[in-house]
Amino acid sequence: MKYSLFLIGDGLIENQPMCRYIDRHFARFGITPERRFLFREPQRFFPERAGDTERAETCFILCDPFLAPLVAREIATLTGDTLIIRDECLVPSRSSNMAPTYYHLNDGTLHLHVMQVESGGELPSPELTLPPSESAVVHLFESDETALMPVLKQIAESYRVDYALTAPIPGWLQCRLEAERFGDVDGALQHLLTRFPSAVASDNIALWLIEVLQDAGKTVTFAESCTGGLLSYYLTKESGASGVFEGGLITYSNRLKSEWIAVENATLEAHGAVSREVVEAMSAGALEVSGADYAVAVSGVAGPTGGTPQKPVGTVQVAVRSNEAVTIARLQLSGDRNYIQEQTVLYAVKMLMLLDKKTFFKIY
Repeated sequence: MKYSLFLIGDGLIENQPMCRYIDRHFARFGITPERRFLFREPQRFFPERAGDTERAETCFILCDPFLAPLVAREIATLTGDTLIIRDECLVPSRSSNMAPTYYHLNDGTLHLHVMQVESGGELPSPELTLPPSESAVVHLFESDETALMPVLKQIAESYRVDYALTAPIPGWLQCRLEAERFGDVDGALQHLLTRFPSAVASDNIALWLIEVLQDAGKTVTFAESCTGGLLSYYLTKESGASGVFEGGLITYSNRLKSEWIAVENATLEAHGAVSREVVEAMSAGALEVSGADYAVAVSGVAGPTGGTPQKPVGTVQVAVRSNEAVTIARLQLSGDRNYIQEQTVLYAVKMLMLLDKKTFFKIY
């Protein structure tokens, strides 16, 4: 099944938080559109069908309510249908209503789902039967890609699966397994997890992290500088975070690093905010003030300004700490400000997991 998404109207396409909500909403139902189209007006919005027209295609068409009559007219023209009034809405006559502002129309192998969506409103659930999942995602830590490739090729042949390998950051490999005809994704997945102890089967690491911490009865806190709360958001955007995360601190200035989490002024003056010594003290202070089991501290130069020859843009220090251990790393990242911040979050998450392999990977 091929999926396409159409967003019609300024109220949708100019509202970036709403667009992200739309993406998350459809992802919950296993729907990832292959094609995406944005239109300010609905006139002749539907493109020529790409590729093989014998392949079923499902199109989700989301529009501002005031544009719904024009969208209905375009769809009627496309499908050779007429328009009628149903539930005080203008719709194609061969459509069937799933809700007052949501109708569905089949035209051969083309399946149209039309939804009126107000900016800031709730999206309806798509009414369709999805095939069972035939894919899985595995995250592998401390694994070398060169050593991993022969194993993946063997697994792909033995279990009849395809794989796609990416590296979000160095030391973190993400492998998506897709079943071929009669393929065994579960078998391939178990083979990988058995072969590589520092591996996690999940398409959402943040949610997996919450579940592991809940099972272990442990909590985590963050002391953030250059990420400005992004690390806290990474965790709290998922339901259940309150059970493992009571709060964090955004200590952007040196004054708050000192007053909130007891970083000595002498340490700040001697080494600067972006230093091993400061993030070590930040993590210790965050652990003390929160009473959490783990603390993560980050400080860096996200750019585009603020760099020096000794600490250029992209220099980031990360410390992760428990009551038993502490790990500190200096990173030299590339990209724009936001990409440096996002990479920092991923490094912090990876370091937290590797700090306590007994808890996160059951490695004793």
